[in-house]
Amino acid sequence: MSCEGAYVSRVLRKLVIPTTTTTTTTTTTTTTTTTTTTTTTITTTNQGRHIQPL
Repeated sequence: MSCEGAYVSRVLRKLVIPTTTTTTTTTTTTTTTTTTTTTTTITTTNQGRHIQPL
């Protein structure tokens, strides 16, 4: 964890001016997580619908 903190500090120092880059990365990560959760929910619903008609 200490190594990660030091690495982040170095990156932040280099990216003091382009703050937008950091924001974009965070947004992308959030979108990916949301997509994964949605896909899982759809799969569960489809299974339930298949079992009901049978």
